[in-house]
Amino acid sequence: MQLTVAAWDDRVFPVELDANEPFSTLVAILEAESGLPAAQQQLLHNSRPLPPSAHGQGLAALGLADGDMLMLMPLQQQGRVAGQGQQQRAGQQQQQQPQHDPMMDLNEDGSAKAPVAF
Repeated sequence: MQLTVAAWDDRVFPVELDANEPFSTLVAILEAESGLPAAQQQLLHNSRPLPPSAHGQGLAALGLADGDMLMLMPLQQQGRVAGQGQQQRAGQQQQQQPQHDPMMDLNEDGSAKAPVAF
């Protein structure tokens, strides 16, 4: 079964497992790939969290099917981590925008208002 796991930090992990593999195998793979410890992982399938008690169950028994997509979130900081990622991206965009420098303004005839700036 081919699964795609999208992480909170915009990374994507394609995972191929047998449908009868225990859920704990998927969690272990994601720990190795993402660096997020198994105890801190929250996996969502169809917008619903997969319960921690599912670790011994097979993937197919949990309703997972070939081609499904899962979302990987940190368990303790779900809202905070997502919000931080958005704030960081917004901050990077603001830093990339050029700042207006009034010293570089031009007169209507095209001459510099402040020739010293050039």
